Amino acid sequence: MRKIIIVTYQGYFGQGLNLENSLNIDKLKEGLKYQGFSVDEIEIHNLLGEYQLEKEAIYWITSHQNKSVKHYLNNIVFGLFHDFDGEMITSLTNYLSHENKGLQSLLYNKGKNVSLVRQQYLDNTPKNLSYPKVIKTIDGAGSRGVGLVNCNDDIKKFLEKKHTFSITIQGFVQNIKFLIKRFTGIKYNKEYELYNKTRGGFVLQEFIKGLEYDIKALVFYDRCYFLKRTIRSNDFRASGSGKFEFIAPSKELIEKVLNIRKSLNSPFASLDMVLDGNEYKCIEYQTTHFGPYTQINAEFYFSIYENSIAKIKKTNDLESDYVYAINEYLRNK
Repeated sequence: MRKIIIVTYQGYFGQGLNLENSLNIDKLKEGLKYQGFSVDEIEIHNLLGEYQLEKEAIYWITSHQNKSVKHYLNNIVFGLFHDFDGEMITSLTNYLSHENKGLQSLLYNKGKNVSLVRQQYLDNTPKNLSYPKVIKTIDGAGSRGVGLVNCNDDIKKFLEKKHTFSITIQGFVQNIKFLIKRFTGIKYNKEYELYNKTRGGFVLQEFIKGLEYDIKALVFYDRCYFLKRTIRSNDFRASGSGKFEFIAPSKELIEKVLNIRKSLNSPFASLDMVLDGNEYKCIEYQTTHFGPYTQINAEFYFSIYENSIAKIKKTNDLESDYVYAINEYLRNK
């Protein structure tokens, strides 16, 4: 009997419909046990100290969208699991790339294996860029931290605005000190100021002209849910527009998201998809702690059966789909 260890943070395991709501852990445990797994639950801080990782167990670890909590979780997970011989749901690389667009752009053959729209992970503005481009901060869900830039100055303004809103009191005081020293000349060290200048990585993504919508796809092994999100008027972003429509997908789209899920080597995935000419491409992916709106509100899910589209009435809740995906994934490895 295989054991799955669910690792929580202060009783939280993300995520339910709302960001702050946990998945129903009791339902997950009950469903996994019904499928024949042994299931334990442990708080992440209890993995520290004298605890010995169980090499025969499968660890399923929550992530988080609170930046400070996520930083804490990432450090623990990387420190404990970077040389772990056992198994994780999902992989360590996928776990660390949660809400990290920079890392996502570097993985899977720089995105080629998951049909990622061409992206560059940068910390300054390169020369000889062609515009327009979509600029994205490294973290942040939905349309937050996303902008359209048409020149180098647009990139500078976008980043300055983001840095202004994210600056800490300590950083503000430091900037005031630098300004005083710069204008008075007292103990001013230009190299030291440049070294300490607030920076931050960002992603530049190819802009797809004429885009009218994107598609949120949630994939639980071979069960696929699709939500069409129409772009807002006078904007280029679909996420957060509120213009939603559940759609019957093409066979090509179903096959594409199933293949991406397989490439990610995860039981489940959340994918933002766009149609670029005649080809479906992925803008962003998550394999942990993703919003379940599309699954919860869909009436049907879709799959491929005997080389044809299968449209199935949904009778399963969110936790049941997670259990189904894990069971099928492990059974078919």
